[in-house]
Amino acid sequence: MGTRWSVLCSSEHTQLAEDLQAALQAAVDRVDHQMSPWIDNSDLCKFNRAETGDTLEIGQETCEVLSLALKIHTLSGGAFNPAVMPNVEAAGFSAQHSVAAFAAPGRLGDLTSLDRQNRQLTKLSDGKIDLCGIAKGYGVDQLAAVLREAGLHDFLASIDGELVASGRPAESEGWQIALEAPDIAKRRILKELSITDMCLATSGGYRNMADHFGEPITHTIDPRTGAPSKALTQSVTLAASTAAEADAWATAFTVLGHQAGAALADKLGLHALFCRLEHGVTTYAATGILAAVID
Repeated sequence: MGTRWSVLCSSEHTQLAEDLQAALQAAVDRVDHQMSPWIDNSDLCKFNRAETGDTLEIGQETCEVLSLALKIHTLSGGAFNPAVMPNVEAAGFSAQHSVAAFAAPGRLGDLTSLDRQNRQLTKLSDGKIDLCGIAKGYGVDQLAAVLREAGLHDFLASIDGELVASGRPAESEGWQIALEAPDIAKRRILKELSITDMCLATSGGYRNMADHFGEPITHTIDPRTGAPSKALTQSVTLAASTAAEADAWATAFTVLGHQAGAALADKLGLHALFCRLEHGVTTYAATGILAAVID
């Protein structure tokens, strides 16, 4: 996934720690080797090279992620759409590069047909998918599953801005985390939180940017137009039951923006914190349990 993972937990057994290190690495490797656009033989890259009508055998992890992606694609009205890969390539944010014009992608369900029982994926039309808006969150969920299987229930697992907080550290009410301000000029803390038994993901364009013909663009593609978002100083943080869900919804709400995003989050009962920095002034919108963050 082109980044690092981390886990904080406590164990008095040295051998358990060593075994955990290997098991945790294997868990994120499985996700990476199936869904990375940078690994040539990943499930994702094989699908993207396939011809229309081809059916591929895919891993269990890819199957689970695609199933959730299809669900959130529908619920978000297309704001979350992994079919944007050609646009990601045209914007220069992937292993492959193109000079194609930005165009709105089709529906994810019109591009793929998923047979979850048999773990088969059929390509229905010409196109490519990008799972970077959900795979890292899913990777954190896999780290959490390894820890729980080892009998650990107090831990903090993370990959970039996606995390799973379970239980709490010793002699503490919760895990202390900081949300970063969407400030392209410098790194600074927006809010400090103490959390327990929560999955969080944050999305924004203020760290992963590029220059496109003299204009700054973010890595977030707006599926409604196919063009990269130019909203450099906004962020969205989601709390959900899994990091994969939080990751995908944070991407969707980054596309929708504060007003439309907050309205949909409130309608669906989702927990979202929207932040925007303009001319040195920070404005917020929040729903669900994250509304308490701005009180």
